[in-house]
Amino acid sequence: MVQLPCPIEADPDTLFFEWYRDREPLDAFADERYRIQSNGILKIKSVVPEDTGLYVCRAVNGFGKADVNVTLIVLGMYCLVDTFFLHT
Repeated sequence: MVQLPCPIEADPDTLFFEWYRDREPLDAFADERYRIQSNGILKIKSVVPEDTGLYVCRAVNGFGKADVNVTLIVLGMYCLVDTFFLHT
C-alpha cells in the first residue's frame, strides 16, 4: 500500500478533498483499491507499476480551492512520491 499526502492546511471541518489521476477523477467507490481519508491522504492498495502517474489532490472550501500535484513512480517493490503545490 502507498499513501499519497495532500499537504493543505485548513480547518478540516470545512475542507472537501478530491483526487484525480491523469486529469480524471478517482472514484473511490468504483475501485476498492482507492481510499480517501478525511485528512486528504489517498491510500492505494496493491500498488502496481501501472499506478505510476500524476495525481492531483484538490482541497475545496467556501474560500476557494487549492491543488497539489503528486507524482507517483512505482518501481517493483519501491514507490517514489513527489509533491508540488499549486495555488488556484
